[in-house]
Amino acid sequence: MNPWSPLCNNWSAEANLAAAEATLADLEADMDLAFARAAVVRIPSDAARADADAAFAAAAG
Repeated sequence: MNPWSPLCNNWSAEANLAAAEATLADLEADMDLAFARAAVVRIPSDAARADADAAFAAAAG
């Protein structure tokens, strides 16, 4: 079926929305990971670094 056909526009829009939501979820996870990495690099004290390492490990899964 042609995705550009007027009969498929609803399916096409739903598929595009699902793809956009999945991409957004991936970006949010990447941002969480990036912020956790930045926190590990910037924190000077050992206790704070341990907390940041734990946050990074949680974000990384």
